[in-house]
Amino acid sequence: MPSDAYSALTPHLHPGDRLLWAGRPKQGFALRGWDIVYWPLSLLMVIAGTYITVVEWRKPGDTGTLIFVLLWTAAVYYAAFGRFFVDRWQRSLTYYAVTDRRAIIATRESPDYIQSINLSTLKKVTYSRRSDNTGTLEFDRPSVFTIQGRWDTGRGAT
Repeated sequence: MPSDAYSALTPHLHPGDRLLWAGRPKQGFALRGWDIVYWPLSLLMVIAGTYITVVEWRKPGDTGTLIFVLLWTAAVYYAAFGRFFVDRWQRSLTYYAVTDRRAIIATRESPDYIQSINLSTLKKVTYSRRSDNTGTLEFDRPSVFTIQGRWDTGRGAT
């Protein structure tokens, strides 16, 4: 796929679709709001995991425990650091488009896999714009199953 969002998504338009907007997610490393809590907890887990790994490494004998601790520590390191690199890589491959009929998400990772949602099936579209001229479109589909209007399983993509 080309790097330009318009030329990358034009081949995926249906006949009669009119492309209103095409773009890409914010590039580079990104922090989310929940990282203010998640990341310090991840760092504590990294410290604990590293400590336990060193203690288990120095103990003779129980290889099973050492393998478990090494795997757990690797998962903790991913949660604290690796996920930022994976997220950056996934966003670098992603393109978005809005036509007069559909919202489209495409990735260079799998050019044959295109996600789209028909705008006429949505009950609500919310747009929020930030001061740096970036924004979020949130698509809310009619719910398939609700319990007293509190649990909406038809939540759309952001």
